[in-house]
Amino acid sequence: MTCSLFLMNPAFAQSGTLSLSCGTAAGPAEVGVLYTDTCNVSGGTPPYQWSATLPPGLSYNVVATIPVSTLPPTNTPIAIQITGAPTAAGPYAYTVKVTDSTLPAAQVAMQTFSGAIAPAGAPDITAIYGAALSIPPVTQITTGGLITITGFNFAPAGETRGLMESDLVGGNMLPTNLAQTCVEIGGIAAPLYYVSSTQINAQTTVVPSSGNVQVSVVSGCGTANATTSQPFTVPVAASAPEFLYFVQNPNGQQPVAAIRSSSGAFVGNPGLMPGAAFSVAEFNEIISIFGVGFGAASTAVPPGTVASSADTTVGTAAVSIGGMPAQVLYAGEAPGFAGLYQVNVMVPQTIVSGNPSIVIQVNGGTSPPGAYIATGGLDYEGSDGLGSLTIVPAGFVVDVGESAQINTTVKNAVGFVLPILPTATVWMSSNNQVASVSASGMVKGISPGTATITAFYSSIFGAATVTVTNPTASVVR
Repeated sequence: MTCSLFLMNPAFAQSGTLSLSCGTAAGPAEVGVLYTDTCNVSGGTPPYQWSATLPPGLSYNVVATIPVSTLPPTNTPIAIQITGAPTAAGPYAYTVKVTDSTLPAAQVAMQTFSGAIAPAGAPDITAIYGAALSIPPVTQITTGGLITITGFNFAPAGETRGLMESDLVGGNMLPTNLAQTCVEIGGIAAPLYYVSSTQINAQTTVVPSSGNVQVSVVSGCGTANATTSQPFTVPVAASAPEFLYFVQNPNGQQPVAAIRSSSGAFVGNPGLMPGAAFSVAEFNEIISIFGVGFGAASTAVPPGTVASSADTTVGTAAVSIGGMPAQVLYAGEAPGFAGLYQVNVMVPQTIVSGNPSIVIQVNGGTSPPGAYIATGGLDYEGSDGLGSLTIVPAGFVVDVGESAQINTTVKNAVGFVLPILPTATVWMSSNNQVASVSASGMVKGISPGTATITAFYSSIFGAATVTVTNPTASVVR
């Protein structure tokens, strides 16, 4: 009878399978640096017995208990905290074990940890995510994407080093060693934009389209005192798109970095940033939005190379604004940058005023929620009464290596031709591997094929088709 009452005591009885849960360690595994982790037990039948053989310098203490009806009455630990500063560098492996009092056979739960304790002052990576700093962050990386690495001891304390023009290699390549700090992604040195003791901004090297890759940071890179962090495993994907943002809001609702394609003026709610002029996007207007992680482009330019011209993404990009599809006029690398992408879209005609969400899907990836673009009604003042834009000629042929000048005719809403400065027109080619187009509308044949040449002016655009032929091709007689 006594035994039966003892087992039914609600302060003693638990239910289910015994389980053990230990969290993520707070702090790097490094000699002389505080390391903490907490383990909790649930289920089974108390009282519980704990055991752990820990690396030198670490110990565990009880941090939570529950009362248990024993004779005499006692408490049993349901949580322990592992804490301390490791005293020796090198690999480690330890197991936390808890045993309960289930009858007739006790249950056992275990969790094993393994890794390496770095020497004092060694770099340590705590997180890697997309450089746009979306909330929640994008945790996959992709070839050519811009990423942010956070951690400790990347560079000497207080060191802050951004990319300068003098750092470029050959005038168009990002350095792989900045402030004696290097990053290796899959064993390959990565191009760098920014380095501090706790943060690095880098461009991803060529990585697989799925699976995982290991990332390491080397402090004192290129010196006799170089020290490499423990590898950090990060998932990879064919694309991990996210927009850049003008400001970062804790609630995850972020205004995308966008400009008017015709003028370069900022698109956003007035007053969004002190000292900068913003106005909302109007329907049927062409805007350019910037982002990272769009994946491979048509021209296989090595990561770290500053893009010299427009270069479209391999996959077709789809953009929606406020849940409605927006016509994509260009999606690809932003000329003059390495790892920066832009997408030019026409704001849907049915858009309403407000802050509608904006999403891009490209190369199999989808941008995270929370991004928005400020929109309004038709901008009569800014439209200049424009009605149509026509490229002359609408279709033409050039040989490989030859060039042809094309022009635009712009009419207002009632059909009158309007004079227009050539510099106000933005020209783009749908395939720079077939034909390129200059800022003045000069088209050059690159390789046999067809391409669409598009001209943008204010809120209107026109297109023409160019066929590139190879005059040296053999002729069948």
